[in-house]
Amino acid sequence: MSGYEEWKNIDEPRRMAKSRRLLRENPHIAAWHFHSRNTLFRDIVLKEKFSLADFWCRYEGQGRGSSHSHGLCWFKGSPPPDMATLEARAHFARVWGHHVTAVNPQRDHGADEGNPLSVDPLETGVTWEWLNRIVNRCQRHHCSTTYCLRVTKRDADRAREVSEQAATGGQPPPAPTCRFLFPRPAREAAEVIRRPGKGWWSFEAEHNDTHLNKYNPLVALCWLANIDCSPCTSVDAVINYAAKYCSKSESQTSTYAQIAKSILPHISDHNLMVSFVSKLMNKLIGERDYSAQEICHILLGLALREDSRVVQSVDCRPRDRQSRPIDITAEGDIEESQTAYDKYLRRPDWMEDISYFEFLQDWNFKARNPVK
Repeated sequence: MSGYEEWKNIDEPRRMAKSRRLLRENPHIAAWHFHSRNTLFRDIVLKEKFSLADFWCRYEGQGRGSSHSHGLCWFKGSPPPDMATLEARAHFARVWGHHVTAVNPQRDHGADEGNPLSVDPLETGVTWEWLNRIVNRCQRHHCSTTYCLRVTKRDADRAREVSEQAATGGQPPPAPTCRFLFPRPAREAAEVIRRPGKGWWSFEAEHNDTHLNKYNPLVALCWLANIDCSPCTSVDAVINYAAKYCSKSESQTSTYAQIAKSILPHISDHNLMVSFVSKLMNKLIGERDYSAQEICHILLGLALREDSRVVQSVDCRPRDRQSRPIDITAEGDIEESQTAYDKYLRRPDWMEDISYFEFLQDWNFKARNPVK
């Protein structure tokens, strides 16, 4: 990217300003870099070190434009999500507790020695001090009303009932709570618990810092950015994650009218116009939509969804009612192509004993001669 040499030699505030400008001017490079880095991370770290067997991931662009991905990973040798007995839950927590933690390596030191992400990782020694700086920079959760603090429906209903029953009324509104359950209590060892009012089991890693996200030390050192690691405790948890979270679309950001309405209560009485314009500009800069990276991701021909399995759609209707695929040649001619079932019916004699299911599951029939 142009200006990289200059970027390396300037101070942190100017470096961040230059990074934002380069990101706006080169969304195609940012989209390609994130996709390439995520693919290499999966192939080199997750597969080679952690024996990744299967995966599913989806790329998204946040409201502010930054690329991120949601994913599910299956690792060889992982304990089954058996929550039926106390012993099974203890074994699950003990195994995953070796890999996933929320321990601040050097909590008293903090992260006040500059940005650890600005150095060349190949020239930096792998130490607990460096891990501490990365964890405190990338894995610390900061609660705010614009991101995670919400008044739950249960608390709102309970406060309304108390207010109606009180003779004087005017009860204070309920305090908002973090939807990610921060701050979290300290925990000396990993456990599988069932939170009050919930019907499912949750994995809780060892904690010595109330606002630290769960992480894997090696993954944090290799990825050098925020990443949340959490083992699934049931098949239902996997289905819910894929269906509700990974498949969701990003929420639409506020309109100009909504933004203006939200800042009206905070306008200064001394200089109304200047106060309104300055707060509006700050709000627009902080919450503007940047869709360029996601558009470039698509224009570059990069997949928005990736997985390690091939899905074959099977038409189970009678053959005379099945759809007929067609191909359009370079000359503009339309030719009818063969379906998977057509290729199965025309399979060689030595494949006579192979069922249609086995043909779809174990054989590559896209080539002229099927190969296993």
